[in-house]
Formats: sequence, structure tokens, C-alpha cells
Amino acid sequence: MRINFILPPLGESGGTKVIFRYAEELRLRGHSVYVYLPVTGLGLHRYSNVLLNWLHNAYSFLKGLLEIVKNPNKGHYILRGISLFVRDADVTIATAWPTAYVVQKLSSSKGKKFYFIQDFEIWDNRQRGLQSYKLPLKKIVISEWINDQLKENLDIGPFPVVHNGLDSPEQKEVSAKKDPYSILMLNHRLSKKGVKYGLEAFRLAKREEPKIHLTMFGMNDSSNLPRDLDIRYFQNPSILLLQQLYQEAAIFIFPSIEEGWGLTPLEAMSYGNVVIGSDVGFAKEIGLNGENMLISSPRDSKSMAANMVKVIRNESFRELISEQAKKTTRALDWEKSAELFEKIIVYSQEEFEC
Repeated sequence: MRINFILPPLGESGGTKVIFRYAEELRLRGHSVYVYLPVTGLGLHRYSNVLLNWLHNAYSFLKGLLEIVKNPNKGHYILRGISLFVRDADVTIATAWPTAYVVQKLSSSKGKKFYFIQDFEIWDNRQRGLQSYKLPLKKIVISEWINDQLKENLDIGPFPVVHNGLDSPEQKEVSAKKDPYSILMLNHRLSKKGVKYGLEAFRLAKREEPKIHLTMFGMNDSSNLPRDLDIRYFQNPSILLLQQLYQEAAIFIFPSIEEGWGLTPLEAMSYGNVVIGSDVGFAKEIGLNGENMLISSPRDSKSMAANMVKVIRNESFRELISEQAKKTTRALDWEKSAELFEKIIVYSQEEFEC
């Protein structure tokens, strides 16, 4: 079967990594899979000013050209989503709201049209983001939380749910003994990621446990972070470095206000980190408070800080949570996820609404 994925021209992210992994798994299952990366901007309409939007599209174009130079064999590069540049296929899948508009306009020769939704994406342009979910594309979501948002905001759904898989590390790669004072957290400029609440929680916990230290990583630089906390920071770390950070840390702070799923905290759990975070994304579906993680309400820095102190001071409790976290993530298998994804796009194309 010929399957096309259309990615947004936004560079590397957890969501794009997921798409490339599904492409790999579907190829292993005998399908012909192309991943298309638009070189030109898809018009996020992020600003009310026309000139600013034009400049943003120009920036996206230059970023796309740089991506080609750095990774010439990463995927099939196209100019926007013109049918001429996309091969005929059995299925073509949008992967973000700007690509949903592209896929909807493609000719029928590109096959059945799907929309793989990994988050409730309304931060660039709320109106266009919401409208994309009403397009006549068959939807697949990665969590029940996304189904809840689509029902609450647009009265559509529910749609089939496919949880993303996870590559659990080999047992020998996981540190048996971790520094109980080592804390790890993702940095992100989107306010929905709740970074400021995570920093507040760390600050409060440090008053009780002065020995704790914070390491952060992210795609952006560290200019949004306070200097007085003496944060060790890694911008765009390699996979090997990120694995090392997971190995070192005992605790991972997951302070998101909203989350489609949550890749980094799950990766941290697979390395035995105790995740202390919000009741969003994966935490609502497979998180068990006091068993495989410690869960607080979004924005509740005091609760997260108290949980941090509790985990630091109680070694046996910390080790129990750590073991259950690793056990939970081992159940997230990429092969199972790909099998379910395949069944939906190949065998069940007429069985659910758009």
C-alpha cells in the first residue's frame, strides 16, 4: 500500500520524530511510505499584521532550504502541497493543522485523506486551528484528552485513539543508582508547557532541600530562564546526550497545563525517573498517582514541590515509583501502535466519521 505523510515545515520536534517512526514501522510491514516536507511556509497566520505573516513565511522558506542542506535525504521535499509534487497513493495523512488544509486540497488520486492529531493545536491561530478539525478528513488522535477537547470545543468525535509507542532502553543502559538531588525538565516557549510553574516548584523545593540541582534541555535557547537558579542547560541535545541526562536524573518535572500526550516525561520514566507533574496528556490515561508517578493539578507548583521533597527524602518510595514507571513504559510498544495505526488506515477507512 502507498502511504504519504505531509509534515509541517517547522524543523525537528517530538511530533515529527513520531511521524518518522510510524513511517519506519509501516515500511517494515510491507508498505511504501513517503514523508513529504514542504520547503515553503504553509501560512500559519500567526500575526494579525500581513507583513509579519509574509516575513514569517519567508523565514520558514529559508529554514526549509537550510534543512535540505543539512539533511538532503531526510524526506521528499516539496513546494507547499501542490499535487504535482505529491505522488499518487492509497492514503495521504496530514500531521498538523496547516497540513490539513494542504491535504484537503490534494486531488483524489492521492488516496483516502487522514488527519493524524497529536495535540489540540490552536496556539498559532485559534480560528484556523479549530477549523482544520472540521475539514472532511478522517481523524486519528493519540489520546482521549484530544477527543475531549474536540468534543468540548467543536462537538465532533470521538475518533480512533492510537497511543504513541516508546523505545524503552535496555536494562544495562539504565543507571541502578541515581543522584536523588538531580532534577530534569524540558524547556519550551509555549506557555501551555507550564515551564514557569515547574521552575516555581523547583524553587520552592530547593528551600526545603538546598542540595537539589536542575538540568534543562530544549530546542530553544535558555534566555527565558532565570539566572539565579544556576540551571545547567543543553540546547537541542543529541539523542545520546539526552539519554545520558535521563540516566543521571532521579526526578523529571512535567508541569504542562495542556498536553496531547507527552513524549519526554515518558522517555524519562523509561529510564527510571520519577515523574512529578500535571494531570494532563498521558497522565490522565496511564498515570497512577503514587504508583508510577506523582500527579498534581495543572499550575499547582506547591503540590509539585511537596511531591519533589517527598521523593527526595524517601528512598524506598522513590525506588518503588521508579520501578513501576519503567514497567508502565515497557507496555508502550511501537510495533503494537503501528499495527493499530495500520488497521485504521488500511482496513477501517469507512468505519468512522470525519
